[in-house]
Amino acid sequence: MKKTIGPCALCIVLLFSFYYPASAQWVPAGGFWGVGFGDVAVCENTYFVTTSGGIFRSSDNGGTWIKCDFGQYPEPSALAVSNAVIYAGGICLLRSSDYGESWTEVNSVLSDSLEIIYRSLAINGSTIFMSVEKRGPGVGPDAFNTFRSTDNGETWSEVDSSLPKRPVMYFSATGSTVFAGGINGIYRSTNNGETWECVIDSFVVSALCANENVVVAGNNGSVAWRSIDNGTTWEETRVGSGVQALAFIGGKIFAGTFNKTYCSTDMGKSWTATDVLPSDVKFFDVNGSNAIAGTDQKGVYISTDGGKNWSTSGLAAVEITSLASIENTVIAGTDSGIFISTDTDNDWALTRSGAVLSLAVMGENKVFAGLGRLPSLPISLLLSDSANLGGVSLSTDNGATWVSVTNSNLSTYTSVVTQYSSYYDLTCLTVQDTTLFGVYGGQLSQSDDYGESWASAPRYCSTVLASGGDTLFAGDSSGKIFRSIDKGANWTVVDSGLTRRSVFSFASKGDYIFSGTSNGLFRSGDKGESWIPCDSGIADTAVTAFAVYGDAIFAGTNSEGIFISTDHGLHWSAVNEGLTVDWWYGVITCLAVHDGTLFAGTPHFGLWRRPLSEMVEPANAHQPGKLPEPVLFNIRSLNRNGSTTAVEFVIPRSDLVTVKMYTLVGKEVASLVNKRLEAGVYRYFLDTHTIAQGCYAVKIQAGATCGIRTIQMVY
Repeated sequence: MKKTIGPCALCIVLLFSFYYPASAQWVPAGGFWGVGFGDVAVCENTYFVTTSGGIFRSSDNGGTWIKCDFGQYPEPSALAVSNAVIYAGGICLLRSSDYGESWTEVNSVLSDSLEIIYRSLAINGSTIFMSVEKRGPGVGPDAFNTFRSTDNGETWSEVDSSLPKRPVMYFSATGSTVFAGGINGIYRSTNNGETWECVIDSFVVSALCANENVVVAGNNGSVAWRSIDNGTTWEETRVGSGVQALAFIGGKIFAGTFNKTYCSTDMGKSWTATDVLPSDVKFFDVNGSNAIAGTDQKGVYISTDGGKNWSTSGLAAVEITSLASIENTVIAGTDSGIFISTDTDNDWALTRSGAVLSLAVMGENKVFAGLGRLPSLPISLLLSDSANLGGVSLSTDNGATWVSVTNSNLSTYTSVVTQYSSYYDLTCLTVQDTTLFGVYGGQLSQSDDYGESWASAPRYCSTVLASGGDTLFAGDSSGKIFRSIDKGANWTVVDSGLTRRSVFSFASKGDYIFSGTSNGLFRSGDKGESWIPCDSGIADTAVTAFAVYGDAIFAGTNSEGIFISTDHGLHWSAVNEGLTVDWWYGVITCLAVHDGTLFAGTPHFGLWRRPLSEMVEPANAHQPGKLPEPVLFNIRSLNRNGSTTAVEFVIPRSDLVTVKMYTLVGKEVASLVNKRLEAGVYRYFLDTHTIAQGCYAVKIQAGATCGIRTIQMVY
């Protein structure tokens, strides 16, 4: 005999409606626009960059950036400029003649039955060169072709077949001579692409530039080639390891490499490291005396004097990993460093470099940053220089300056660093009084001396929460939650009601603890003894971050954006206006409340902000303890056979409350509540052992307001 509980035909619930102004939406929070720059371009005095968050343009030398609107077209990734016309290629080829204000699609170069990806673009006078990858029925591997257009993209023709059907990733032109570089070496055309000849083979090109009779090409090693007779003869030259970008700027040649930027004043014969640009420059573009350089993680740099001086543009391509608020400052931890903002315009300043994975505030003036292994550093360098390993940095001036805190037990982990590349990552921090707790290399550790030394607790976990008094909660990847009531000295399992899901996040709100898992959200009202699902309205997705403000709790997810609940987690509603929500853009890594604004960090398209007044009624936002109206309630089975059922409800004010169960013809079969209750959230248990199978109604009455839920008893 089996008894279950489920919905019947009749189901009446009175729901609270949130207030959303017509113009309410999320907007970018300053200069964070996604991860990794894909290309850069200069069109007269307007600069363009591509990131995973879209293409952005600036007409004030990088002071402000505006995202280009492509309407129905997908975001492109490759850029080229000619005579004040910008071309952008990706899944389709687009063109703009008004500095990126509007875009139109250029005629396709292939039949509609094939999909093409535009990999690289170059312009020589009135001729456009383009390398594409073909995809579709009957298309095999290495399906790459190079096309050209001599009429601004209206018509296209395939170039001479002597150019190999392999990726051509780099074009550079000087006069009527065009050079093409890829995995098959360097090819040259002296008749603007009519015919081609191989001038260097067995050389994988990673960067290419030409000017007058000088041509320079680099590869992923330290070897480069140069020609001073327009590609007829070549000689080797040496640059720093891993050439990623080359450009002629102001009579010099600049080379961006993995670890430094180099400059040559003798046409590429010799190279000298320069500090006018940071390491890891991946892209250059030049238009007269204006030049732009894009790095992988250090942002965009702009020069208006032919490369003599460079300035940061305020545009950072980073992954937002953590957020904190202290006094008048918002602090953002990223995979490239720590940024702070102290103004309403959200201008951001980099105050510490290096990968930062977590932030925590202690007291009135201490901010801790949990560090991770710098992704660009090889294991050999990690082992030889412990300063590059993870650890803790401390700021006592609202994030303006930071000092590294020495971890006395760091050396004990050295033997396993080659096996576990993230072993040094301090992925989570939380503060309890003057004790700092952190998830360090997957293990919970604690420090009583502000991070100077750490003691490892016998507990492996993925996240930890300090929840008032001496209580701590820790979650792991197997779906277990552990609780300590003595500041981490002892731990017990408190996972009643949880399923085997990874625990990603925690939040504490009043008497409730919320846990975000890999597949839904749970809540405990008895200090972790038992947990119930509370994800009504949230899609079946991972909950990765929380923020609490007054009566509202916000939940960030890994693909569905951001949700809000004002009834202690019983119901949730999406608040994604202005955000693109899918498996790539809908990932939220962190949330924080600061000065009436909710900030949301993402791994792919930067930092976003939205006024709380757009999501929470002003009267409710500033009155903690005031509950939403009208009555909300829910019914959940707490075990598999349905013999114990929880009836949960919220009342907005002190009132006489009755909760009773009836047959559908109106006969009372059970009474749970019949008394005056104070405003709050309640849960009562209904024992259904003695109730016959059939459909029943559960009615709650609070003053003049009522609601009805139905349950089905099936044997």
